[in-house]
Amino acid sequence: MNRRGWHVQINKKLTACSSVSDVCRLIEEHAAEFNAVNVVTALRKVLLNSRGLSRQLLEKTQQTLEQCVVSKMEDFEARQVSTILHVFAKHKYRPWDAQILTCLEKRALETAGEFNSQNVANTLWAYAKMGRE
Repeated sequence: MNRRGWHVQINKKLTACSSVSDVCRLIEEHAAEFNAVNVVTALRKVLLNSRGLSRQLLEKTQQTLEQCVVSKMEDFEARQVSTILHVFAKHKYRPWDAQILTCLEKRALETAGEFNSQNVANTLWAYAKMGRE
């Protein structure tokens, strides 16, 4: 299976997970192999369904995903940048690593010419919700 096919398979597995524990297990096993889309999907699933997870597992998973965001930042296109910012704002998520927002903002500026109207709306809404300019 080629790399793209592998990332599609991981995304299908992430979206098919019936529990957040299953998502965390996939993250633990495959986070190093994630692409930008996989990172966004995993982060959304974890933040949306974090109830019932132990605090320790939730923190570990969030920190792993934050490391993925930073390590894959150059691969993030406009859609992934705006979606991550939107997910952070929607779930009132405060990253463990304060520099992650700075990295996302920098990447947003780098990809600004690629933003469509939905990306702009998501990013502006996220900034307003997070109290950022």
